[in-house]
Amino acid sequence: MWESSEHRQRLVDAGLAVPVEIDDLNLARFTFYSLQQNCTTLEVTWLLTYRCNLRCVYCTQAGLPQTVKRGELTKEVIDKVAVWLKRMVRARNSRELSLMLFGGEPLVCSRRDIRFVIDRVYESCSGLCEVTVGMTTNGTLLDPSTTDCLVESGCNFFQITLDGARESHDARRYDGKGKGSYDVILRNLEYVASRSDVLVQVNLDSDVAKTMPQLYEDLRKIGVLHKVEFNFGGVLPNRVGHKGSGADSGVLEGQEPEQEALLLGLKVRQHLLSGPCPFRSRRCPIIDPIGDFYSCFSAVGDSKYRLGNVDDGVLLELYYASHLGADSWLRDECQVCEFLPACWGGCAYQASLNSNDIRFKCEQRIMRNRTKSIVRYHVARLALEKRFDQGFTSWSARLIPNKGGEINAIDGR
Repeated sequence: MWESSEHRQRLVDAGLAVPVEIDDLNLARFTFYSLQQNCTTLEVTWLLTYRCNLRCVYCTQAGLPQTVKRGELTKEVIDKVAVWLKRMVRARNSRELSLMLFGGEPLVCSRRDIRFVIDRVYESCSGLCEVTVGMTTNGTLLDPSTTDCLVESGCNFFQITLDGARESHDARRYDGKGKGSYDVILRNLEYVASRSDVLVQVNLDSDVAKTMPQLYEDLRKIGVLHKVEFNFGGVLPNRVGHKGSGADSGVLEGQEPEQEALLLGLKVRQHLLSGPCPFRSRRCPIIDPIGDFYSCFSAVGDSKYRLGNVDDGVLLELYYASHLGADSWLRDECQVCEFLPACWGGCAYQASLNSNDIRFKCEQRIMRNRTKSIVRYHVARLALEKRFDQGFTSWSARLIPNKGGEINAIDGR
């Protein structure tokens, strides 16, 4: 597989391969626990509401009991969460608090309530660490007036989903009357991108991938194609029967969305293999409108995944500690798998959909194809940075992980 020792060394130097003399299992274990326990940045997601003005086909909150969805944010909960955040920043000696406002759709809440949340967080924590506030929104309600209000309040980042161009997007993300959301999002995005950083989230399947060229052209026409950053991902199965994009082999085999975007000169987020997901991390709590804590976006609102409530105080830390004890990637079959540094033992939430065992969900088929894309993405990025020449880039595009373990870890550098 290696055509020369020079090729091997160049991949190692770039962080795309592990030297043969390194014990890759110990390296994976060290990396896992370092990232799991690292609280330098406290990454908090706060659901302001379960309500939403869209009915997306893959919504992870679909099927939740109405009693859960009726839970609404109160001033009392806002104050308690702000105090809890301050205590956690101090206890974990965090240098940065990154708060992401989420939903439902957060903008169905009043501007007054959203501004109060942002003000209380800054007031509580800005003297202790750097505070950044962003929002995940479907973008339909993010008109210029709302954008100005949020930016002036200290919200300086927005994540907005566009699932390809109009045809594919509107088939997935529509309102209660079946009307698509693509056109209104693009109208709003033109102004939002002039006022703030924007991440465009693309939830891929084979149909979405086919429409990406048209999406790029539409974004070019409104002048934001090279202003926004792109993140390519998938969706998980939900409670009402959507199978998730992992079941779509078409997008996993032969599609290279990150590499294609890079070659077009677009900004692409390097989210690949960034470490344990919130389910297995101490630094990524997820809080719902009534102050309940969860560790998985897909499981928010499901009582069996509830870790505690902001009223629990210091006991909440104990709940987290016991929860993190289930390291499914330590199973024997995981320790001999070349994809361990990529999946960390699989998705606990997906495993729980089919059984009561949250410890193991093998995704080797998915990861085999995905890891090929990861290698090619990083080689393309390094080629654009002039760190790799074209000949090396062409050769490395043929690389695939194999059971010989010659490419065993990719750390996203």
